[in-house]
Amino acid sequence: MKRNIRYYVNNLMLFERNREWLISNIKLKYKVSYYFQIVKSYLGVIMFKNYSIKYLGKNFTYDNPATPLNLQNYPYEITNKILANMNKRPKTALDIGGNIGQFSITLKHMLGEKAKIDIFEPNKVIFPLL
Repeated sequence: MKRNIRYYVNNLMLFERNREWLISNIKLKYKVSYYFQIVKSYLGVIMFKNYSIKYLGKNFTYDNPATPLNLQNYPYEITNKILANMNKRPKTALDIGGNIGQFSITLKHMLGEKAKIDIFEPNKVIFPLL
């Protein structure tokens, strides 16, 4: 079953992810450096089975090879779909089902270092990555 490039581009939502990443409300230095981080991360996975990436200035360990691409959506979604619907920015948040922390890391970046985020993750397998 041969598939063309268009199939993969559409299913990975590469255009949409990159558009949202580029118009998101984060500094340009994070946007540009993240493309290098994605390449470095995938080389690390292939060569060393090392699932880590530098995301928004922080080292981030992940469990799924799709995570580096999925992380591109978080700044846009948090800013334009969550925070835009609030009267004021929250100072605290509760992340229920925090998984490996991708939402919390992004939310903390968007709200600033003074924001407090509590995370609840009941999965004992995934908890060490959090």
